[in-house]
Amino acid sequence: MNAKEYLKQAFYLDKRINSKLEQVESLNTLATKATSTLSDMPKSPSRGTSRLEETIVKIIDLQEEINRDIDKLVDLKREIANSILH
Repeated sequence: MNAKEYLKQAFYLDKRINSKLEQVESLNTLATKATSTLSDMPKSPSRGTSRLEETIVKIIDLQEEINRDIDKLVDLKREIANSILH
């Protein structure tokens, strides 16, 4: 791998993190706009989770991915800095 490709790794990882952060923001907006409908009609027993719950689970999963990507980015930047200094 040449130097340009090596440096592009950090650039693309940073872009991926920013994209995921935007997705989390969008999901948070969706979750806060959620409204419930009150009804005395029985609910389907096959539907165990709500949309809000599904959205929150997606947010948590995405935030965990972001944290892993940030760890990778920090490690990669450290490697790049060490390569440049030595």
